Amino acid sequence: MQEFKPMGFGDVIDKTFRLALKNFKNYLKIFAVFYVTLFLIIGLIALKAYFIYNNAKNLEYSLFFNENLYILIILGVIGTFSAIILSIFGAGVTTDLFSKSFLGEYWDFRSSFLYVKNKFWSIFASSFLSALVVLCGALLFIIGMYPAAVLVSCVIPALINEDLTGSGSIKRSFELTKNKFWSLFGSFILFSLFTSTLGFVYQFFVSIFTFAAAAPLKFIAFSGTHISIITIAIYLILFIATVLYICLVGALSTAYYVVQYFNQRIKFENFVANPNLQYSIESNDNLYSNN
Repeated sequence: MQEFKPMGFGDVIDKTFRLALKNFKNYLKIFAVFYVTLFLIIGLIALKAYFIYNNAKNLEYSLFFNENLYILIILGVIGTFSAIILSIFGAGVTTDLFSKSFLGEYWDFRSSFLYVKNKFWSIFASSFLSALVVLCGALLFIIGMYPAAVLVSCVIPALINEDLTGSGSIKRSFELTKNKFWSLFGSFILFSLFTSTLGFVYQFFVSIFTFAAAAPLKFIAFSGTHISIITIAIYLILFIATVLYICLVGALSTAYYVVQYFNQRIKFENFVANPNLQYSIESNDNLYSNN
């Protein structure tokens, strides 16, 4: 059994960065499988909707009095279900990745995918209930959404690492976060400020590159071909930087929630990692082969 020591805020942030950077390559793989697929689906749906809109001679008639309305409804349903399914798998697999890394266990995509598949409806239910909790906090008082978000911050990590139902993971998260709640809340706010700072840095970077992409158009000396090449190159760099920024923030956020989840268990439940209680690749393969 592996023992862990309780962590303060600095240690939590340090551990978060170490987990995120150590597993960033695998996170990119997960991002490519689930979220890039989702972006492509949404992009194709948006493109189809644009063509319907652009080809309509009479928008009111074309959208509401013939088959175009049904096409748009079907596209909307497909997009919604795709977003829900792929987001659930993405959240579950990334949480499993960082949990295994925290515990010092082996992780592979196939076993993780099968494990999350088995917990799909529980993750769906817990995500829906978590959103309701945060919404209720926001309705009571706009600042209330932040304490509510802290209360449900351990939902997905608890669901992935323990044998819980969707509603059970909500109760479990409440149970874990009520211990030293305001200390946990302060840590959450500081981490949010940090990710917001990353956002400001990214926006500054975007502003510079957007200006750089538009600047050649102001100079007549450049030919159209040169302008096109420069502009395309700059926007390509901007696109890559945007993807890396999204992945970095996503990896840091997921790793942070996983670290806080285990830290609460270490502090108040004397948690130790017992390999016999964790699912193995072999047992998972046997489980799904029997099904």
